[in-house]
Amino acid sequence: MTATGNEALRRVRQRLGMSQTQLAKAAGMAQSAVSAYECGRVPSWPILVKLMSALEATPDELGYVVETKPMKVIRLRDNGA
Repeated sequence: MTATGNEALRRVRQRLGMSQTQLAKAAGMAQSAVSAYECGRVPSWPILVKLMSALEATPDELGYVVETKPMKVIRLRDNGA
């Protein structure tokens, strides 16, 4: 089974050996925000950019679909699961 956005975000963070608190610090946000995104909240584009930068990952690797005009995260990627 392929991970959904929230599971993918968590897996990437854990694969890098980061805690939610460490990711929050690296991305400049609260730990509670990281938790919310891992539980399925869809981040805004600026927040996703911070997460991508901190994790050195693409939206796809984090499980998100991005609409480019205007640039915004529109939903978690559907993995057919």
